[in-house]
Amino acid sequence: MRQLNKQIIVDQHFQKSVNLNLDLGDVKHLRSYITTSSSVMILKWYLKNILGESKENATILIGPYGKGKSHLLLVLLAILQGEQEKISEILVKIKKTDMETFDFIQTIYKQKQRFLPVLVSGSGKDLNHSFVYALKEALEREGLEEIVPKSNYSEAIKVLEQWKQEYPQVYRQWQKYLEEKKETSKNIKRRLDKMDEGAMEIFLEAYPKLTAGSKFFPMVYAEALKIYQEVNRVICEKYGYSGIILIFDEFSKY
Repeated sequence: MRQLNKQIIVDQHFQKSVNLNLDLGDVKHLRSYITTSSSVMILKWYLKNILGESKENATILIGPYGKGKSHLLLVLLAILQGEQEKISEILVKIKKTDMETFDFIQTIYKQKQRFLPVLVSGSGKDLNHSFVYALKEALEREGLEEIVPKSNYSEAIKVLEQWKQEYPQVYRQWQKYLEEKKETSKNIKRRLDKMDEGAMEIFLEAYPKLTAGSKFFPMVYAEALKIYQEVNRVICEKYGYSGIILIFDEFSKY
């Protein structure tokens, strides 16, 4: 029987769809971008907003599946992250397509503007939760773990670590409780770190049983807006950023 790879040949022009969460900063995808007059026009519109020539700070980009929306945003975010080496080939293409757009990019670089891209997923039940988790992921991706905002999830992990280190008897009761739920302490910690709502429900259910009826109510930020404002202030003042770019990929999920 002949091997399938000798019978089936994949067209080299085929490209897989772009996923912003998985492909952000991917050099191969950036280099493969094909500039067209319409795509560069959209790119220029966004750049004009960044430079303050237009005041539309929120917009929706609509187009049929496979049209290249995510790929265009991948290029835009690389520009706004200051990834000059990664997009050197694209800059040549953009310059040939539209000189004004190229000039806008050069202006951004001359002003040393750099933005933190936050990619919001629509998988969470609560929009506030989705906002906070997306910001946490963005900060960790950029190596800014030290300013990841506190949340009920991170505080729950701290409580579990405290039980483990200082109150081993309570921690053993916690492990026994998880066994009844067919769960493990390691997996629950992993799920809490990912801000999994189901893991938090298990923790909140167990907490009063293990602490003589007390309720878990940490004094941490609750509103995404306040968290974003504080994080934006810190990254601009201490880390040289110019602000945050918030992206909802596949907005129809919402």
